[in-house]
Amino acid sequence: MSEAYSPLGTGGLLGNETIKEVGAKYGKSSAQVLIRWFLQHSFLPLPKSVHPDYIKANAEVFDFALTADDMAKLDGLQGIGQPILDSDQAEF
Repeated sequence: MSEAYSPLGTGGLLGNETIKEVGAKYGKSSAQVLIRWFLQHSFLPLPKSVHPDYIKANAEVFDFALTADDMAKLDGLQGIGQPILDSDQAEF
């Protein structure tokens, strides 16, 4: 399993309308949708937070699964994240 460091795009992905729409369908936040998307793609997401409420919410992603259609919709998003295979090459 590969790791997904900064799976929420340092917060930059949370306002994406497509992600928010998918979240509304499940009663979940954008962060929860993104974490679930990574899990369903067999990536280990490593979200960071110091807020207890966010930490708790980030763990509440095992009571739903994204449909194939929703996965495809999220897969089709372009330019909102950057896959980096070598963390030494990442610019944070």
